Amino acid sequence: VKFAGTNLSIISRSADLLKISYTVLYDPLVMNNNGELISDTNIKPVEIAIDSHIQNLPFNGVLNLTKLTDSIQEAQGVIDPIIQTAEAKYGALAYVPIINDYNANAGHMAIDPAFPLTTQINYVANV
Repeated sequence: VKFAGTNLSIISRSADLLKISYTVLYDPLVMNNNGELISDTNIKPVEIAIDSHIQNLPFNGVLNLTKLTDSIQEAQGVIDPIIQTAEAKYGALAYVPIINDYNANAGHMAIDPAFPLTTQINYVANV
């Protein structure tokens, strides 16, 4: 809400891109080595947790890797998620490593389609 006559400039930008990789130790009685539930191979709990976490960040919210890892930890079948790398970029800029927090230039983020989660998560059975 602004006073009458206040000039506004609204800019819509493409999402900052996230490139992230994890090693996930999983329960082999619940999940297979592709990250799919044994009870329903159409469901990939880790990918769902990551996508959900990123989509539910508030606009201009900060991506916190600890909280992302916590979200993955809660996914069905996950024993221990171990982050390997996390990088983000905006537009044509180069990727920058994320130490723990990242404030997106565009105000929102998306997984880089050149680095889909299916190729960036290594599943290891916890036996």
